[in-house]
Amino acid sequence: MTKKKILFFTRPIIPPWDEASKNLAFDIITNLPKNNFETKILTPKKSSFNKKLIKKFTYIQPEEIFKSANLNFFGKIKLIKRLFRFNLKTDLIHFLFTPRPLTSWLFRIRLKLSKVKTLQTIATLSKKNLKNNKKLKKILFADFIIVQSKSTFKKLKKQGLENIKLIYPGINLKKYQPKTKNSALLKKLKLQKNDFIVLYTGEYTRLKAIDNILEALKILFKDYSETANLKFIIACRIKSKADQKKKQEFIETLNKEKLLDKVVFLDTFKKMDQLYNISDLNIFPVREMAGKFDIPLTLVESMACRKPIIVSKLKNLKELVGKDNYGLTCKTKDPKDLAKKIHLLKTNKKLYNKLAKNALEFIKKNFDVKKTAKEYNKIYKKILNV
Repeated sequence: MTKKKILFFTRPIIPPWDEASKNLAFDIITNLPKNNFETKILTPKKSSFNKKLIKKFTYIQPEEIFKSANLNFFGKIKLIKRLFRFNLKTDLIHFLFTPRPLTSWLFRIRLKLSKVKTLQTIATLSKKNLKNNKKLKKILFADFIIVQSKSTFKKLKKQGLENIKLIYPGINLKKYQPKTKNSALLKKLKLQKNDFIVLYTGEYTRLKAIDNILEALKILFKDYSETANLKFIIACRIKSKADQKKKQEFIETLNKEKLLDKVVFLDTFKKMDQLYNISDLNIFPVREMAGKFDIPLTLVESMACRKPIIVSKLKNLKELVGKDNYGLTCKTKDPKDLAKKIHLLKTNKKLYNKLAKNALEFIKKNFDVKKTAKEYNKIYKKILNV
């Protein structure tokens, strides 16, 4: 019997692994049962990575359509052209993009008369789209929809959508696991083993969290005791001039307050598992998600390293801490509350250890990529009737 073919419609699947939907696609493919399907991935041309991949995973077929690892304007054109081929040469297309009205409209037109089955994994949807049934129907064009948070699942169900399922995004638990603090990294960052290190891995401007963090930091060192060994790592990529400006303002304020030695700045860092493991706490006090994926993987990955989290009281984020079982929530626009929660976890070892243990167990149960791949395998079989 001929194996059914699945085409993963994504950004170029190749390192660096710096984009959540691309990472998820690769992890699903490489953890699928070997003999069930023949999978096609879209990659850059003349890549040595492709040869290594084929050698290790015989059921994966790289299709070299891109010129680079970046999805620029020309890369997007290549993607659209791939979909408008006369013969799609696949039985199922799995879309792993945040949908846009124009691209969804194009895809709907192309696939309307096609016998090819379709699946969409939706990492996030805007509030406007979630409240508007007509807009949702334009954006969600596939035969089956996968969402990544309970809150989005419930909202879509209320809108009357069927053929929908919640599957959390999986991570590699062999890579992200509890380890002792890396001495070389601590030394490089001029930190000590006994420092209580608070990590933020969001963005400077888009999520509107930096002002909260700065004010909380000032409150902590002014109003609280036991802060001598409290340190912060701000690990955010500079994506725009606004980001650069916000970072510079942050540094200038810290310098003025004589707190600059309490913060380490990292624009990029490749070995995130090491960064999570030298940290004691990961915070995400954002005021809005602004297109960020429903479930930020930076939180999931740090929890897998046995770290509790503090998040603002946004629905999708509260899902990750439960009823304060795996971390704590702070009021969305209240730096005082954020400072209070950071100090609580620094000084209350019993609570800290309880949340850290629960966080790890929660991630093992819900975010193991092997389990995620099994769930997708079931969906593929259902859609393709195999």
